Amino acid sequence: YSFITGGGKRMKVLQGIPASGGIAIGSVSRQELGFAEKIPHYEAADPQAELSRLDEACRRAKEQLEDFYRRSLQLVAEKNSMIFQIHIAMLQDEEYLGEIRAEITDHRTNAEYAVSLAAKKFYDLFSKLDDAYMRARCTDVVDVSNHLLYCLDPSLNAALRPLQSGAVIAVSDLMPS
Repeated sequence: YSFITGGGKRMKVLQGIPASGGIAIGSVSRQELGFAEKIPHYEAADPQAELSRLDEACRRAKEQLEDFYRRSLQLVAEKNSMIFQIHIAMLQDEEYLGEIRAEITDHRTNAEYAVSLAAKKFYDLFSKLDDAYMRARCTDVVDVSNHLLYCLDPSLNAALRPLQSGAVIAVSDLMPS
């Protein structure tokens, strides 16, 4: 599939995989999604309070992902909605959470920074795997971690920039959430 961007003299063709069928006409909004930026890093005066914040953020993130799953069941096939079940499982993964908790308790790091460190570690781990399916889970690590960061601090929203009505989104990786 091709996207033709620009008007007048300069035209650029972007090729990719559509997220939905049909033909879209509108201004193209190129966006890059990745890890949330500008993560605060400070010494936590009370690591137990940071662990409590993390637990509460995990609870809220799980509720939101469950809601995404229920809503997506109404819009797309169940097999396409299952990604949110995978995200919930990743959010509850003891290795992932253990890495975050250890950073908070061992280094007295704030929860947001601990999540960002664990996210980058697991992203690097998945990106080096031989199995293509498992390598593709890198994007899921980013999505789940960004969701958790948003639940810790809504100002850390790594979502799409605001779009004009009728815009066509072009991204290298469109995350499920």
